[in-house]
Amino acid sequence: MTEEKFEKLISSEEGRLIDFKRTQYRLINGNSNDLAKFIKDIISFTNTIREESAYIILGIEDISGEKTFHGLDTHIDDAIFQDKIKDKVNPRPVFTYYSFLYQSRRYGIIEIPVEAYSAPITIVQNNLKGLDVGKIYFRRGSSNSEANGIEAININEWITSVVPPHNKAQINQAIISLISKISASEYFSPHISEALSIGKQLNHSDIVDFCVFELTGEHDEESYNIGYRSMDCFMSASKIMRANYPSGTPMSVLWNELREKEDFWESKFNLGDPINQIEAQLRNFRSGSQNQFISMERKAKHFLDNPSSPDLLINVYWGEQNMASIYERSKQKLIQLLTNAIN
Repeated sequence: MTEEKFEKLISSEEGRLIDFKRTQYRLINGNSNDLAKFIKDIISFTNTIREESAYIILGIEDISGEKTFHGLDTHIDDAIFQDKIKDKVNPRPVFTYYSFLYQSRRYGIIEIPVEAYSAPITIVQNNLKGLDVGKIYFRRGSSNSEANGIEAININEWITSVVPPHNKAQINQAIISLISKISASEYFSPHISEALSIGKQLNHSDIVDFCVFELTGEHDEESYNIGYRSMDCFMSASKIMRANYPSGTPMSVLWNELREKEDFWESKFNLGDPINQIEAQLRNFRSGSQNQFISMERKAKHFLDNPSSPDLLINVYWGEQNMASIYERSKQKLIQLLTNAIN
């Protein structure tokens, strides 16, 4: 704690992140009511949805926003605070007590960091006045309150998936390193598992969904529609077995011929192959002749509105340039998702 940080805290109003107490908690010579008040304060702040540490400052009296700075004559070791709560609640909350000297007076500070838990903190002993076993208490404004149904659901979702601030710096650095590796790689599929791990740590559904799709592909053609996987192609009920052009002939020659054929038409096609299959196709393109193309058969009902023959097989054709465009957009999509996750 620095003096600058302390001055910022004591200038704050009581609320979801801070509370002021006139005196020290009575944990040594106090009764069960005194213990219950301390425990309720700790679990209420711990269960409150937030992005930064919460604080209980002892030795300051706050009456309607007017503060009186008394300081403390009595200090309790942090180990006693930890011992008084450890068997009374579950999971065990993370917090620290320490003293701080400010303008010749010493104050007590309880700092409650943001942490992930397996569940909201609840009471497990039924002998604490004003506290019920299994109930979820949190800060509603400047008061400790019992969570209702929706509030309890929101608290549970937050507390089980939150990323503590002290981990965010490490994750941000990992993201920056990963972006650098993806940008420098000709093929980025080896890095998707690392991106998936980061997405899960951050509970970032967009990153997780992207990575799962790229690793597994899309099998439900009727519902599949992802813009960055859309490419220009030719379609026809006719099937081309091979393109008989001299080696080195540009793919544009075949494309121009197809444009002149009545039974071929240009369209958009959403490619749902896993990213490793796309990379394999690109390698084949890049190691072979320039007039290579890929074809795929799909039923007419997947491409045409109210086709007369829904089960008629339609042939889809595309070349290296089409595939490379999809691949580059997929790569940039992942880089953008990771960039947006940095905070």
